[in-house]
Amino acid sequence: MKERDRGEDLGTEGCVVGERVSGVGRETRSDKACTYVRKKYNIKRRLEKGTVVLYYFQQVTFSQNCKSFEMNSNLELSSIGSRQSRGGSLSSAHMERSRPGSEKILITEVEDTNEDDETLRRQRLGDLVGDSHDYLKSTTDDPESYDTDLEYDDNEFLNDKIQFDPTGIADYIQQCNKLGVIPVSYFVKHVHDKEFIMRNHGLGPNGAKAISKPLQLNTEVEKIDLEGNQIEGVGCFYLCKALRDNNYVTELILRENQIGREGAEAVCTMLSNNSIITSLDLSGNNLKDTEGELFHSLLMNNSVIRKLLLRHNELSVKSAKYFKEILSENETLRELDLSWNHFRTQGAVWIAQGVMENYGLKSLLLEMNGFGLEGAEAMGHALKHNQSLSYLELSNNRIPDDGAKAIIKSLQSNEILEFLSLGFNPITAEVCDLLLKSLQTNENSHLEKIELPGVLVSEEFSENYKILQQKREIFINHGGVVAQRISGDFEIDLEQAYHKDPMTKLQNFAKKKKFRLVDLFRQFDKDCSWSVSHEEFRLGIKASGIEMSEADICKLLDRLDADGDGEVDYGELLFGDSEHRKFKRDIEKTKQKELSNLSTNKDKSAEP
Repeated sequence: MKERDRGEDLGTEGCVVGERVSGVGRETRSDKACTYVRKKYNIKRRLEKGTVVLYYFQQVTFSQNCKSFEMNSNLELSSIGSRQSRGGSLSSAHMERSRPGSEKILITEVEDTNEDDETLRRQRLGDLVGDSHDYLKSTTDDPESYDTDLEYDDNEFLNDKIQFDPTGIADYIQQCNKLGVIPVSYFVKHVHDKEFIMRNHGLGPNGAKAISKPLQLNTEVEKIDLEGNQIEGVGCFYLCKALRDNNYVTELILRENQIGREGAEAVCTMLSNNSIITSLDLSGNNLKDTEGELFHSLLMNNSVIRKLLLRHNELSVKSAKYFKEILSENETLRELDLSWNHFRTQGAVWIAQGVMENYGLKSLLLEMNGFGLEGAEAMGHALKHNQSLSYLELSNNRIPDDGAKAIIKSLQSNEILEFLSLGFNPITAEVCDLLLKSLQTNENSHLEKIELPGVLVSEEFSENYKILQQKREIFINHGGVVAQRISGDFEIDLEQAYHKDPMTKLQNFAKKKKFRLVDLFRQFDKDCSWSVSHEEFRLGIKASGIEMSEADICKLLDRLDADGDGEVDYGELLFGDSEHRKFKRDIEKTKQKELSNLSTNKDKSAEP
């Protein structure tokens, strides 16, 4: 029977590595791996009988069963030869190919005793790969080893033992081909990292689906950070489905991904079956009260989650009641961030009641939630009873003097709190004096740091603070000291406050770049709606390179968003600009008046 031209009519599916090419009248021992190599690398000549191909994705394998081997990663195909011997075949060849990425292909001499037992031959080859495990691991340590063309499909001809891939790279390439998405080289390079951080790569739903299965099989990654990839609910669903049975990932960050209801439901379902993940960050995902109910159901029964971050969402009063119940019952949650939500006064009261009954929470962040007087008073009452909270963030909450007094009063007996932030609240210097006195009264206080940015203090406060520092370790950051005038009255040093004001920084930047504020606003307003969300505003500030701290941005947003709808429109920006210019004119008038009074007083003192 005529010998067939191997490489043209033999397929690649179901190929068996390690079998000889026979093809003389039958295909009982055909080596389709050889055919695969021919087709893959456009080899014009056929592979001779007995040629044995040993191939492993991006790696070279070897064993004591090999008579010789060669590894080449550049040049081009130089020769393929073989020779047969009685009772078996010994074939030898080497393959060199010029191609970006430097694939490593091995065609080597391997003993073949012509056993008819196909299962035994498969087992022998599997053992060969298993013996080289340590070497394979060393070849993957170099991040540059992943700079290669991402087009292989090992599963077409590798047996189960060779298919094992602790990073899941091969599965990723296969998924990309199925979904029609372009493989991301960053994923290939970093999927073996202990902390896999892949922010703002524009994965989208399909990209998230492509990386899901590899992450499911991955045994190296312990932290996944996919912030800003817009994976949406669909992508989140596939990712959570893959992580449900993963026993290695302990921290999941999905900030700014627009996962919505579908994604939140997928996350909660996954966490109800996963006992490994202890830290979850879903900030900036437009989560509403319906999603708040999902977290209520999860955390009332989950004793694994230690850290939950839900800042920059749209949780309101109804969700606050859910979290009141969570804090009252859950004793394992250690850190909770609910900053920049819509709780307002009633919601703040619910949260405070939960804090009062809680016994495990260590850190609570509630910045920018509109506490007001009643919310602050409720929190002050909670701090008198709570015995676990050590970190409390309450800045930008419209807390007036009376609300601040309620919190300060609780500090006279609280012995647990170590950090307190009341910055950018309308608190006067007199109330700050009371804060310092409460610390002097409570000798068992553990407060080590107090943040009061944007809040001015008196010179008396400054002097007493220095005395307190000599007695104990404490740091207080404030917005400046009230200036003492000649008349003996205390007035705010308005000029200093003006130069530190974030609106001044914004105006100065626009002036330096020869922009109008409207031009700067248009850069922030990507959809030309003449309105930007708080997050769009924040990203615009950072992208423009304006030197402004996060606290400054928060203060500016609080001032510009006059109606509190979570967006700054063009009219609000113009009004804020106009008010700030008026503020500057008032400063100049005050300064001129003081200089005039000073001159008059000098003239009177000079009179006989």
